[in-house]
Amino acid sequence: MKDDTTQVLPYLFTLFVGGIDLASETTVARLLDDGNIEVYPAVIGGKPLLTYRIAAENSYDAVLDAVGRLCCAFPNVQILRVEPDLVNITDIAARTGRPRETIRAWALGTRGKKDFPLPVSVVGDGIRIWDWTSINSWLRRNELNGYDEDNLLTREEIDELNVMLVRKLCGNTGKAFQQSRPMSESSTVKLRKPSIIKAAGVTYPKSVLSGSGA
Repeated sequence: MKDDTTQVLPYLFTLFVGGIDLASETTVARLLDDGNIEVYPAVIGGKPLLTYRIAAENSYDAVLDAVGRLCCAFPNVQILRVEPDLVNITDIAARTGRPRETIRAWALGTRGKKDFPLPVSVVGDGIRIWDWTSINSWLRRNELNGYDEDNLLTREEIDELNVMLVRKLCGNTGKAFQQSRPMSESSTVKLRKPSIIKAAGVTYPKSVLSGSGA
């Protein structure tokens, strides 16, 4: 018997895809045709990305729902991976509306709480990289403004889902993510449509921009 007290929450995540042309208005129209989910196509740094906001009982149901719908609409789609949201100090400052010096002090432990998340990598000339999910959780835990209200996928969840992609796809994108367990009946609900955020290096198809009122 289904537990009526199970909570359905909005999850925000991004899929890195191939095999479909996000510059095509026909493709975008087909993506946006399903009114029960929110999907925002964009090309960032040359990478075709689909950002979803889907309400579900857990993150796995949310991603499985998106993948299932995508494969149904585009049998030849290549779902390359669940994309991690990586940020540097400048990105964190911009997202939270704070000076870079504040973020740098948090990271060094010279200001505020001493448990700021460790970077996931260091690139170039000592540029530290974090995953936004960890930063978002830290902000929320410490009751600091600037965190996302949506539920974000953890690094562990992203890793597990990407392993599932490797095991399930096996080169046959038309049968991607055949579910090994039933999806929750309440895995999708229609949520309000947020505003499109324009940023340097990000391009949206015309139909997405026109549909957002931008």
